[in-house]
Amino acid sequence: EYRVWLVKQESGDILALYQKDPHLGCTVPWRPDFEFRGVTGWFRNPCHAETYDLAGRCYFGPCLRGLDRFPVRIKDGRVQVNVEQVILGPPLGPEY
Repeated sequence: EYRVWLVKQESGDILALYQKDPHLGCTVPWRPDFEFRGVTGWFRNPCHAETYDLAGRCYFGPCLRGLDRFPVRIKDGRVQVNVEQVILGPPLGPEY
């Protein structure tokens, strides 16, 4: 019902990124072999080609903002995602 990508950041933090793009709600798959800007591995929307990094920031496409996310906590060694609270995705950065 709640489709999220769990992404472990270099810092060790875990992000729960919502799999639907904020633009029109298409499901955004992980494309491990997709190369863009000299980096391999991006979230890439097949509907409009929006391209997001592992932090959910948008780097290409008709993006309103980055991928939305949910709060995450680790309890007793298990990842818990609070799907009741949506955190709007990061704004578009100057590199966009």
